[in-house]
Amino acid sequence: MPRNEINPSVHLHKQVNSVNALAIDSGGNVYVGGRTDGQSFPTTAGAYMRSVSPNTDTLNTVGFVSKLSADGKTLLSSTLFGGAYGFDYVNAIAIDASGWIHIAGRAYSRNFPVTVGGSRDSIESPTSFVALLNATASQLVYSTLPLIVTTWPAWLSMGMATRMSPDV
Repeated sequence: MPRNEINPSVHLHKQVNSVNALAIDSGGNVYVGGRTDGQSFPTTAGAYMRSVSPNTDTLNTVGFVSKLSADGKTLLSSTLFGGAYGFDYVNAIAIDASGWIHIAGRAYSRNFPVTVGGSRDSIESPTSFVALLNATASQLVYSTLPLIVTTWPAWLSMGMATRMSPDV
């Protein structure tokens, strides 16, 4: 697709530190995940997290998940994910048959979002996370910090495309 056909509001490159994850759903829509430190990162109305507290620490980053239309012209949904005052990022994305968004990555912020019943609710050192967002990225369904610190590829081998539950 020629560059001049891409909607500038979808062009995320100026606000992204890194893209670490890509997924495509059954409709051909593209999901992108990674990390950003941009306070003006494009999120969509109703997103789970639209902004984070500003921090002067140059290492402060937060994860993000964005869904682009199959033709790349429209930002369908986009949310930040993580806490303030840390170094959080999304390293893996999987989309299940219902369109729910499974993510995994690295967390190191004191106020990282976790849900009731997660295995841990505080961070003493960098750790991995697994989380589930609804299909529009407007609601956090599940988020936990596993008891075992591991690298993100191990979470992919768990079959993240199957909807997770608090029992996982």
